[in-house]
Amino acid sequence: MADSFIQPITIPNAGAAVASTAYQLTRHTRPYVPVSILVPDNLRGVSTVKIQVTNDPLGGASTFVDIAPVTPIPLTVSTEAIIPEHVRLGILGRPWVRLVSDANPSADLTLNLSFLPAEDVHGGGALASQAGAPATVAATLNGTSPEIAAAGDYAAGDVLNDSASAGHAWVIPNAARAAGRGGIIEKVLVTCDVEGMIPRFRLHMFNALPGNLNNDNVALVLNEDERDNYLGFIDMPPLQTTGSSQFSWSQLIDRFPFKCPAGVTDLWFILQTLDAFTNEVAGMIVDVSFVIAQD
Repeated sequence: MADSFIQPITIPNAGAAVASTAYQLTRHTRPYVPVSILVPDNLRGVSTVKIQVTNDPLGGASTFVDIAPVTPIPLTVSTEAIIPEHVRLGILGRPWVRLVSDANPSADLTLNLSFLPAEDVHGGGALASQAGAPATVAATLNGTSPEIAAAGDYAAGDVLNDSASAGHAWVIPNAARAAGRGGIIEKVLVTCDVEGMIPRFRLHMFNALPGNLNNDNVALVLNEDERDNYLGFIDMPPLQTTGSSQFSWSQLIDRFPFKCPAGVTDLWFILQTLDAFTNEVAGMIVDVSFVIAQD
């Protein structure tokens, strides 16, 4: 296919280190995703690899995380290993990608990643929208990066918000390509700058500003008059911290359809914890981003 390319990725023989060299996806002016791994005739003791990504534009080694759910990709000599669809979706919007093997190779091992433009990958790959690759959109809280009040320990069912007395709804700006249009949310990524967080979060989704904005650290209340604008909820897996990483994260690959009313392009949500937790920090940053296939 036109515009496809092969990129060598090397996993070095380096003692305990099993991470490959990283490849910078943002060197391209259009989104690309790897669709398969071309395996050489000698695996040098390696049998599986997993793919890691980072939000760090500089590709800092300590910021790479697994794509959840973690799916090691089995390798067979002299074959082509297909990369699962949820992994391809998890790569979209990230600036760097790398491989991590299950064992230290007996000598440097070079695997070739086969890349295609995201908008050309259908069915067995990234689900592109009719107008091109899915859009990556970051949510805001009160118009800024979300700082959580964390007014005290959280009970199961409590809301996370920027204020314990005058909370705001989270906004997904321009979730739709145009007013009255819709799309499919294909991926949600939640990160928190506090390591060791483990609660499950629920995103209650609306296509209009909810009437009850719900303050931080109180039990969620949804009013009767919000039923017409309520789209349902998205449940995130538990937050986790990988290795010595200095932040917590949770990622979900799913398909959540929505449609905006006439004159509206945004979505709104209320963030609720499904589990009690006590390691909150006042002013902690919780970022929520979405990959959306806009119709």
